[in-house]
Amino acid sequence: MGAKWKLLTDEEKVPYVAQADQDKIRYQQQKAAFNAEQQEFKRQRAAMQQQYQHEAHMQYQQPQHQQQYQQPHHQQQYQQQPMDTLHAASGGMGWWQ
Repeated sequence: MGAKWKLLTDEEKVPYVAQADQDKIRYQQQKAAFNAEQQEFKRQRAAMQQQYQHEAHMQYQQPQHQQQYQQPHHQQQYQQQPMDTLHAASGGMGWWQ
């Protein structure tokens, strides 16, 4: 192929050189568009990561309102009753009697 190229005159090379110039321009445009898309993708990914980290930090820093003020499950089931109620429920006799 190289030998054939060398045998062509400058006039015969013109369409090929023109096509090569157009390809270079097209390549540069596509490369610039690709790089812009990549920059936008990186910006969006960084924003998403920052948002995720912020949400995780806020969740760690601020416990849920309900969880903060509720008693643990086992304490809700076995709440202490006043001694009078227990004494009356046992027929007036305590465990010591």
